Amino acid sequence: MEVFACLDDEHWTKTGPFSTIDLERRIYEALGQHPHIVPYREVNKFGELILQRLSKGTMHTHLLENDPPFRTRMRWAAQVAHALARVHQCDIVWNDCHFENVLIADHGDAAICDFGGAYIKPNPMTSFVIGPPLPFLCPWPSYGQTAMRNDIFAFGVMLFALLSKRFPHHHDLSPDLDACISINEHHKHRSFDTLSAIKYPLFSDIIHKCFKLEYSVAGEIVPELEKACNDWVESFEKTWRTLIKVSRPIMH
Repeated sequence: MEVFACLDDEHWTKTGPFSTIDLERRIYEALGQHPHIVPYREVNKFGELILQRLSKGTMHTHLLENDPPFRTRMRWAAQVAHALARVHQCDIVWNDCHFENVLIADHGDAAICDFGGAYIKPNPMTSFVIGPPLPFLCPWPSYGQTAMRNDIFAFGVMLFALLSKRFPHHHDLSPDLDACISINEHHKHRSFDTLSAIKYPLFSDIIHKCFKLEYSVAGEIVPELEKACNDWVESFEKTWRTLIKVSRPIMH
């Protein structure tokens, strides 16, 4: 069993089986420093993993309690995609992509954590029966196909939920176990929820491609997601400028 504890104002510790802690150490050292991966410090003499403490809590908590604006949620999605791209670039499968494993820093940016269930250079025949929790879990085995599919599918679920403030085939961000099982059954039968292509231009296509596993690695998602974010910002600013112009009082 893994146990987390606050070490001081800036760090927290993670204890667990030696094999798990050593795996995470190797992964953090392979990943190096990245702005959207929780900073790793060391494994101390007690065999505890020392990580930088991000005290603002998980992404899920922020979504439920703070109702962040669309622009913030969009930024978080891009940041997770960049972090996941680094993970895949190092030939690592995170295998635990979900909201509780994304932390929010004091300055408001997102950082991923927890690589206890990850794989380094996995065998192509690895089935990945164990992975992220429902409803993020990819419901199909990965024999002979890209090992990163679990991460890509889970990111699609995360992106859908971030943008729409609800999980696929559900009405909010707090599905109970029965609802999670139902969502997984939809996915198992390739019944995918969709977002409006009008309301979410480009984003809806990225989500669809994640669900269909049309990406091989997260690095393929990043440029498309960046374009979607930039296009949305440009469209928003254009609309805002138009509204300001229309709402100006007529001067006599």
